[in-house]
Amino acid sequence: MTSSLNICFSSPSIILSQNEQGIIHFSFDRQDKSNNLLDDQFIEDYVAAIKCLQSVEFTGVILTSAKQHFFVGGDLDALALMEAENADYIYQQLSDFKNAMRWLETCAKPVVTCLQGAALGTGWEIALASHHRIALAKHCTLGLPEVSYGLMPSAGGVIRMTRMLGLQLVCNYLLKGKVFTPQEGLNVGLVDLIVDDKAQLLEQAVHWINKQKLPVQQLFDRRDFVQFDSVDVASRLNFKMTMPALLIQKTQGLLPAPEAILAVMVEGLKVDMETALRIESRYFVSVLTNPIAKNKLNLYWHQLNEIKYGASRPQGIAKTTFSKVGVFRRWNDGRGHCLYLSESWH
Repeated sequence: MTSSLNICFSSPSIILSQNEQGIIHFSFDRQDKSNNLLDDQFIEDYVAAIKCLQSVEFTGVILTSAKQHFFVGGDLDALALMEAENADYIYQQLSDFKNAMRWLETCAKPVVTCLQGAALGTGWEIALASHHRIALAKHCTLGLPEVSYGLMPSAGGVIRMTRMLGLQLVCNYLLKGKVFTPQEGLNVGLVDLIVDDKAQLLEQAVHWINKQKLPVQQLFDRRDFVQFDSVDVASRLNFKMTMPALLIQKTQGLLPAPEAILAVMVEGLKVDMETALRIESRYFVSVLTNPIAKNKLNLYWHQLNEIKYGASRPQGIAKTTFSKVGVFRRWNDGRGHCLYLSESWH
């Protein structure tokens, strides 16, 4: 299939090619890294790729990855360096990226995402901005885990997930950073189809595009769209009254990310998509430049990775595999110090 593709755009992160049917293969393939991730280079390439699409006639778009993983999220090392004086720059870059994503989402042509490996953070947000999502059955992980690192989704994830699932159901995925399998995504309506191999990913994507009638729209962009949980007004009002208190009880008001996510969830439903996306961007910049978020990112990303790679291991001692670990406690029985086994784990 790929031999018949005509390349119409190439950059360090993205390659656009078109087949005889007019379908654009939008391939993520970062040349200088082992994984696709969001950074300055990717945003520049993505915006340029969308400008190229705006000048090309096409029948549909298939988002794919040439890597083992679809897209692993943002460059956390770069994000950790952002300071308050970078706020305007971050917001503008994010706006350019999201405007380009929004153009593709509203171009009226069918857009399909083929998911393999990890599609986390920005990777899952890119998938959410498409009209149809197809995932491999095995070794595929989806979701928005940013809150676990003291951050929040930045590329429309909060806005789109809340519109798709409603305020109550989306909490686990946004406020707890839950990652999930394609089967769970299929069960809640976030994934449209699961296939067994990569060849089927493209086959099913092409098949879906060919049977669509124009214009193609997101459900939440249609005039007859009804918010998932808006039919139960009493339940939604109860959620808005109790959830902030429950969140503060859990975080003690010390974590800005979950509070910002909840605010975006609620505020974003009151306005149109474009305004909601701007609200999300402003909250993200505020969270990113907050010292608390930086400290948590440093702890749960940089320091934890250092430990995983053996930074605290003593030099010159070979690794040993344990099958059982015991903890000894020392106490004074009046006749001297004694040791006894307190706890053990297999």
